[in-house]
Amino acid sequence: MRTKILYVIVSGVEDYYMEQLLVSVYSARHHNPTAHIEILMDKRTYETLPARGDLSRSLEMLSSHYTVVDLDAALTNKKRSRILKTGMREYVEGDFLFLDCDTVVTAPLDGIDSIDCSLAACLDSHCLFKDNPYRESNIQMCRRIGLDISGEERFFNTGVLYSRDDQLSRDFFRKWSSLYFEGYENGVSQDQPSFCKANILIDRKFQVLDDVWNCELKHGVRFLREALVVHYLCGNPDPGREYFVMNDRSVLKRIKESGQIPDDIAALADNPFLGIPPITQLFAGEDIGLFRTLRFRHLRREHKRGKGSVKEFLLRVYYHFVGYGKL
Repeated sequence: MRTKILYVIVSGVEDYYMEQLLVSVYSARHHNPTAHIEILMDKRTYETLPARGDLSRSLEMLSSHYTVVDLDAALTNKKRSRILKTGMREYVEGDFLFLDCDTVVTAPLDGIDSIDCSLAACLDSHCLFKDNPYRESNIQMCRRIGLDISGEERFFNTGVLYSRDDQLSRDFFRKWSSLYFEGYENGVSQDQPSFCKANILIDRKFQVLDDVWNCELKHGVRFLREALVVHYLCGNPDPGREYFVMNDRSVLKRIKESGQIPDDIAALADNPFLGIPPITQLFAGEDIGLFRTLRFRHLRREHKRGKGSVKEFLLRVYYHFVGYGKL
């Protein structure tokens, strides 16, 4: 495999990003034993490694190279992370395949060497933008950075990115970085709106990677069997919403405390289906929109606190008399 596998990490001992990174790097090395795996981090993160004990030693053994950038330690972790992510091309030489930390590699990635373009990524949520479940919120964020994307056909996910080391890639990343920090000052902290704007400014040169390169678990279950990279999407673990084992805070805590990857987690690299809870229900179509509403979030919060029982009882009485066909 000629193309580098690249990660970006900014992490403190209080979060779980380093634990996610260790699992992803393990899975990448498991399937790509000779690949060059590079980790781009800031100096502050690098200085925390000795205190991480076995985890740090495991990460060093599995990876090929650390690139350390001295950034202003007074900046927030998120801002330092985005400086590195949007500026990857400035700090890393050679063609690379960038992977977010919340990923599991489930197959060899050497097929990326045959990609015949400068830049490539997967469509966000595995669909055209007109069908994207986050369409309205993305439109609103892009408006805040002076961009109307309501007529765009494609909207990319930035969790997996291919970049050839050429002038077009350098131009793109330079624009992305500049636009991200303009947006950041206007309250847009997500990097995908500025990514979209930068891609438009280079005449939409980003090519579409096959969905298997970035299987977003929430929306791409149909690609899981053939997936090369599973993106389980986990910023901060949310107790009670573990739709994949790596979203479980207790699992990440086990890795943090031991510095090792448990056998059941290591097994995900060969069979990601093992990470899906035994009790699972799929939702699709109109139901996805329902679960994005404030009404549902409020109802879920009440249910979690046991406060919805009276309403549930009254609804049962009502539909007992009028029939469930009224739903």
